[in-house]
Amino acid sequence: VWPILQSFGLPATLYVPIDFLDGGPCPIRDTHLPPCSWESLQRMADAGLDLGSHTWSHPDLRTIDGPALEREIRDSRRELEARLGHPVRSFCYPRGLFTEAAGEAVLRTYDLGTVGGGRRYRPHTPRHRVPRTSIRRGDDLSVLKQLVAKRFWLEEVLADTARQVLA
Repeated sequence: VWPILQSFGLPATLYVPIDFLDGGPCPIRDTHLPPCSWESLQRMADAGLDLGSHTWSHPDLRTIDGPALEREIRDSRRELEARLGHPVRSFCYPRGLFTEAAGEAVLRTYDLGTVGGGRRYRPHTPRHRVPRTSIRRGDDLSVLKQLVAKRFWLEEVLADTARQVLA
């Protein structure tokens, strides 16, 4: 999908769950997509793809705390930066779900965190609760360009495009 986004001049952030790249289960529900390799992720990052953390193992952050929460949030960033040599400034809560403790950990570790679920960005939106909007198959390119210009998040278009390519 990255070459397609590049050809249209669309910026993107790929949120990476570490365990998936290292052979863990696919975090996208109802799919069995293979992960990209660390080498292909390195090439995309070198070509300008922004990288963000999507935890270590893609857990429901509402169910963990303490050292496990810190590992998922803080250590996933450290691993990405160590393995790829690119800064990781943003975090995506798995399925957009979080607790105050998770939000505080994100504030300590990242410039911003993205949440899900129909929220709208407002000037007073806390930087660890930046909303993301799902883009679905069937949304035309003009809609995508408008959303990108407004800095909406493109998770679903990437997942849908990957599904189409593999079908």
